[in-house]
Amino acid sequence: MNPSHLVAARAMYRTGQPDSNLSEIWPEFVACESRLVSLEPYFFAHIPIEKNLRVLDAAAGIGCEAAFFAKRGCDVTANEISPALREIAVKALAGLPAKIVAYDWRWIADHGAGKFDIVLLLGNSFCLLLSASDRRQALRQLFDCVEPGGYFVIDRRNFECIARNKVAVLEGTFQFQSKVMYCGSRIVGYPIIVTDREVVFCYLDVRTGENAGYLRMATFSEQALREDLAAVGFQ
Repeated sequence: MNPSHLVAARAMYRTGQPDSNLSEIWPEFVACESRLVSLEPYFFAHIPIEKNLRVLDAAAGIGCEAAFFAKRGCDVTANEISPALREIAVKALAGLPAKIVAYDWRWIADHGAGKFDIVLLLGNSFCLLLSASDRRQALRQLFDCVEPGGYFVIDRRNFECIARNKVAVLEGTFQFQSKVMYCGSRIVGYPIIVTDREVVFCYLDVRTGENAGYLRMATFSEQALREDLAAVGFQ
């Protein structure tokens, strides 16, 4: 990454200049088909995927994983709170056994989302809750959505790796693989601010050289996530 672009991106973020709508570039950033190349073996290795299983994709985004399970005969509920992303997911799930809802995770069970055999919370999603109390509240509600004996699949950013390589990351010399969750080549996401509590990512359209927007993410550790999961009842 060009160091001068990193400096400019940090300056723009700190002056509060308006961002573009990230939903417009998110399909190209995700690159759904490439993402599933890495995720499909994981799903089949760890989850008994069968027809009629009830699946909640709690952060459906553009509908990538929701469509994956719906195409395999699962009864899918795709939850996405962003209207712009939800509109994209509607198209991805057209004609599939899936319904789309818009629940806030912090009250998703109280609002009647139901019980599910599999609950997914993937991508950047969970770390966008910047408050530790909000994250614990969301996990407590999602726990109530999982049937006893069911599966909850959650991931998070590679924060430890970012912290270990902070100098190279902020200089623009660290190379992200872009082979697992965010596999596109046109849109590049990279940290412009790294602290003990948060990381701010900027998203660059490499074709035009324009910044597409920013996301703030809470930098909780794997151990902290495990402790929160255990505290609300997950095993």
